Amino acid sequence: MKTKLIAIVITFDNKTNTKLFNSWKILKKKFNIKFISSRSPKPHLTLKSGNIDNMSSLIKKLKKKKIKKFKLNSQGLGIFANKNPLLYIRWEHSKKLIKLYNYIDKISSVNFINKSKNSEYFKWVAKTSIAFKDFKYQNLPKILNNLSEIRLLKNIEVQKIEVMEINRHGEKIIFTNNLA
Repeated sequence: MKTKLIAIVITFDNKTNTKLFNSWKILKKKFNIKFISSRSPKPHLTLKSGNIDNMSSLIKKLKKKKIKKFKLNSQGLGIFANKNPLLYIRWEHSKKLIKLYNYIDKISSVNFINKSKNSEYFKWVAKTSIAFKDFKYQNLPKILNNLSEIRLLKNIEVQKIEVMEINRHGEKIIFTNNLA
């Protein structure tokens, strides 16, 4: 049986998505930064990721429980300072977010053949990636000045849980469940 690399993610309200898509457009137009935006259908926060071989079982579990919409607040922008830096929005670890994370971990753990180490609780960072790979440190001050619209996002509504399949071309949404 062939496995698929997937991510279980949450996505945001239209107003927030518009701001995030506009930020991706600014990065592309002014700085030629497009790796993330060219590979992802929409901004998201990944709860769990890894290889899976029984997608239908996972989808049934995700459909089973009605999860209520909730709000998120950002803590600002952050950077993982590696050879290829990663610019991201950092989200507060609210009680509702942690409760959802734990629920997704519980129902999906038997479905993953191997989970990404980055989605294990003590390594997991509640973040939305903005720029990676084609992002350079020397442009950071100019980039941050151009992203003031997303620096501190408050009362962002989480509207969907989605599953994205990931391959060498990028991410593709294969399941969507609207929150109640």
